[in-house]
Amino acid sequence: MPFIGKNPTAGFASIVKDTFTPNGSATTFTLSKQVANANDIAVFVGNVRQEPTTAYTVNGTTLDFGSGNAPASGLDFYVLHIAGTVESSVIPADGTISSAKLQTNAVTSTHLPVGSIIQVKQANVSGNLGAGTQDLVSVSITPTDNTNKILVMGSGLCYVPQGTSTAVDLYRDSTFIFRTAGGVGWGGGTSQHNNESFTPIFLDDPQTTSAITYKMQGLQTSGTGSSTWGYYDSSGTGNTSITVMEVVV
Repeated sequence: MPFIGKNPTAGFASIVKDTFTPNGSATTFTLSKQVANANDIAVFVGNVRQEPTTAYTVNGTTLDFGSGNAPASGLDFYVLHIAGTVESSVIPADGTISSAKLQTNAVTSTHLPVGSIIQVKQANVSGNLGAGTQDLVSVSITPTDNTNKILVMGSGLCYVPQGTSTAVDLYRDSTFIFRTAGGVGWGGGTSQHNNESFTPIFLDDPQTTSAITYKMQGLQTSGTGSSTWGYYDSSGTGNTSITVMEVVV
């Protein structure tokens, strides 16, 4: 036959009944089932139905009449679990919600444990990146929460002549945030050099949800030789990379 509203459920649900014998002092009682809302049960004291949220509240399996409102001793009362038999709220059983049922972006970093990685961005360049002070590689990221931190990791090579020192700086946009040694050239002759690798690592606290760019810059800190970035020996080149990870803290 025709109907108005939602399609009827194909089947019937039994109503669970809990019966209690109060002692005149207890105001809380343990239900046989989890309850999501006070309207999901019907409470009858002396066969008189009680008003939800006014005469009682519920929290999980606890029925609470409130301080000073204990049912009289010997006045048995009962509870009908009506959730599922009428339009009502239901607490799903553990392990029954699939990812397909979650709303897009419903799970945010506030629901994840500390140390969780939210997103990863990386940029790579290869070849000779030039001598002296050079911007080596950069990558952009937009944090999802302003309380999260950004783990910045870089790697690369540097050809360092004898008597020359280098460093690698990390920048957040135009702000300097960290420096690590790039390498020191040593040896007895002016033609000698070192092939150095560098791996700066820094946990940054940008406190923003706006897009930010992290940059790795190579610079020569002393000496007159010409240090070359992304380069080793006399003819080889390598990869220079920067990786950023948003971390829940």
